[in-house]
Amino acid sequence: MLPSGGLENSWKLVSVPATEIESDTSLWSREKLSPAVCILGRYRESEYEVAIDPDMLPEIGSRGCPMNLDYNPIQPDDGQTAVHGNIYAARKARDDWLGKAASIVRSGNRPVVERAYRHLARSRSLYEELQRTILIQDIETSNYVIQGLLVHNVKRLCLWLSHNCEDPRVQSWFGQNRDDFLENLKRNLYMASALPLRTRRDEAETTSLFHALLHFSGGTVDFTHHGFGDEYSIGDNANLIASVLGITRRRDFEQCDSSAISSMLCESWLSPWVRDSVEDWTKLAMKRLRIGFPKEHLGLPSRILTGLGVGQIEMIGDYFNHVQPTLHLLRQKKNSKLLLLTWIAVSSSYNSNILYEWATSEDGSNLYAEMVQDFQNSQTIEQLGLVIAAFIGYRRLVPDLSDHFDQPIKDSYLADLDANLHGERLENTGAVTKRMAFAFVRVLRTYGDTYEDLVVFLETMYDTDPPVQHVFDGLSDEYFSRRTGPSMSSPDKCLDHKTAYKNVVAKSSRLKLPRLHEETNGDWIFVKSSEELPAQNLSDQDHLLQAPHKNLTDLSESRRGSTM
Repeated sequence: MLPSGGLENSWKLVSVPATEIESDTSLWSREKLSPAVCILGRYRESEYEVAIDPDMLPEIGSRGCPMNLDYNPIQPDDGQTAVHGNIYAARKARDDWLGKAASIVRSGNRPVVERAYRHLARSRSLYEELQRTILIQDIETSNYVIQGLLVHNVKRLCLWLSHNCEDPRVQSWFGQNRDDFLENLKRNLYMASALPLRTRRDEAETTSLFHALLHFSGGTVDFTHHGFGDEYSIGDNANLIASVLGITRRRDFEQCDSSAISSMLCESWLSPWVRDSVEDWTKLAMKRLRIGFPKEHLGLPSRILTGLGVGQIEMIGDYFNHVQPTLHLLRQKKNSKLLLLTWIAVSSSYNSNILYEWATSEDGSNLYAEMVQDFQNSQTIEQLGLVIAAFIGYRRLVPDLSDHFDQPIKDSYLADLDANLHGERLENTGAVTKRMAFAFVRVLRTYGDTYEDLVVFLETMYDTDPPVQHVFDGLSDEYFSRRTGPSMSSPDKCLDHKTAYKNVVAKSSRLKLPRLHEETNGDWIFVKSSEELPAQNLSDQDHLLQAPHKNLTDLSESRRGSTM
């Protein structure tokens, strides 16, 4: 009897005494004919399993129909225990119920009942075992050709992951015929859950990997109720497959030498299984099984590709595809690592341990040194903006533990920036970076819509309100106003740091910051020009400020006029 009801409902599984179901005069004699009830057969000698539309449960219960709403489907009855003993009876009851449930789920013609079985499996901590049983039945019911392709692909994976055709375990797999191979594979899938440090999530991921492998071999697989865990890296997935096969993964999948593998396949006793291009097969296997990426995928370091979850790598790829068309001048391979740092700044979910290890590695330290140099070089305004954004991302990932001061340490934030760029370790690097980042945006806005896309990108990446403007911010704005002007040697690039800094310092007046006495309500002055402050006695020992020579607004207008 097929159940009715919408797909949005999940029916309730209950157990009913066999005498009630089999009698024509019992309270269930009428209920079992209802379209809201589905008799699913015995699950043990004295009990039937029945699926009921939950809307009908109160009505059926009110008529006194006996049923157990909280039954344990894998608990053997006394008769089974007496015959088989406690341990074997419990194992048999478990296997029988999982096999029955998997068959009903795989049939696909009882959606509400399928969901009822899945729900009960979850409530009894059997869901991962149910998924694995479904996989085993999918393998068993596949046709001869698909089973043969599955055997072929698993053997290839053995060789790829071990990278050693002389490995005894690899030779063991290759020495088996199809039937023995499949039996051992199914046995290992059952035994994998007992491996040390194996979690339920690992079991689910392993089942998904081998379901994907079956699908890769041409099998029909329903991925509706299971899928890959985005947190698993390609290395994690490769290790899970290797653990089922009993081999040790010696290399990352994408680091394997295709020509060497092809030679080992063709020149050894493994040659009967070679039918297609090794490189073509590898590309498909990496994509379908989530066990590898092409070399230099997205331009990212190998440590990142093998360590981050595949879902996170896909997020990074989507982010790159979103950013690069907007900032088209950033489509350079060298920018991938910088864009990765900006992704870190805007992402709320990432594996901080893997990224931190990379950032503090030799590769990450070299990248930081390159960023310091790139910031000082003459380059496009877009590239300068990307470097500034990357600095912020890097410091969010690797904080400067000595950074705890938010005021200038030298004459100004600009002087502190120059000191930082030349290797001095000050205790306000965070404040300097933040103020310079927003000064850059303020200057870009003076160019109208010319750099609107870059401004939106930077403000999104900063993801914070700008700090309250400080009297020294005028110098920072003056600096970036000069930097964004054209370079004499290369008109399509902005001015380098050394020249811009030298110009700002050379054309500024040494002016004293007005003293703010406790008894007065004097305000900080946002300095844009020397005319804004009265002449001061330079012999005074109070703090001195390097004030810019020209008004920022006038300078910006002259820059715009020169580029039009």
